[in-house]
This record gives sequence, C-alpha cells and structure tokens, in this order.
Amino acid sequence: MQAGINPAQGFVPKKLPKPTTYRKVNPADHPVLILGLTSDTVPLTDLDNSADLNLAQRIATMRHVGQVADLR
Repeated sequence: MQAGINPAQGFVPKKLPKPTTYRKVNPADHPVLILGLTSDTVPLTDLDNSADLNLAQRIATMRHVGQVADLR
C-alpha cells in the first residue's frame, strides 16, 4: 500500500497538516471515547498541539488502549 502512496505524493496538496498515510482497521470496531477540546482563551493551534503532545500520547500508553486516532 505504501508503495502506491509514495509515487502519488507529488499530486497531494503541499498544505496538508500531515503526510498521507494508511492504516489497517476493523470496521466493526467502535470508539469508546471521543474527546473534544475547546477554549475561550487558548488559540486553536496551541490547543491542538497540546492535545497531540500530551493527551494523545499519554492515552496511547495506557493499558488496554489499542489505538488513539486524530479525527480532524
């Protein structure tokens, strides 16, 4: 799959926040936690970075957590 994505990277918009990736998923799996963050004082980019660097990484290391996904 990655071999098919790599040659197509030149056609993908350069402004994407993350490079194109793929993952194997089970469509029968359902999320058990969906977390949304908002703030009246913290800029959205700072909130997003904090969620990625702090919350997501810590949740991913918890026992019995199979996957942490960014659903933006």
